[in-house]
Amino acid sequence: MNKTTTITEPPYTDPGALLQARILKILKPCLDYWLDEQTLYLTLNLSRPQVARTSLEEALIALRDKAYVDFRVDPLSRLTEWRLTPSGRALSQPL
Repeated sequence: MNKTTTITEPPYTDPGALLQARILKILKPCLDYWLDEQTLYLTLNLSRPQVARTSLEEALIALRDKAYVDFRVDPLSRLTEWRLTPSGRALSQPL
C-alpha cells in the first residue's frame, strides 16, 4: 500500500490581497473593455462568501493606487467602470 504525504501550505492570511487577486482574475478576460462595478460586485458574489461593497471599493482603490486598474464614469449610465492597465495585464499573465 502506497502512502502519499500531502504537503499543505498554510492558508494565505491577507484577505485584502486575496480579494485584489480575484478582481484581477475577473478583469483579465475583459482586455481593454470596461466592466461596470455592479457586474464586478455580482461576479465576486456568485460562488464565494459575501464580499461587502466597502471591501470591494477598498480593494479597487488599492489596485488603482498601484496602477493595475483604471476607472471612468460612464457619461450615459453614470456607472463606475473598471479595466486593467497594461501593468495590470502583465501582472495577471502566468509566469
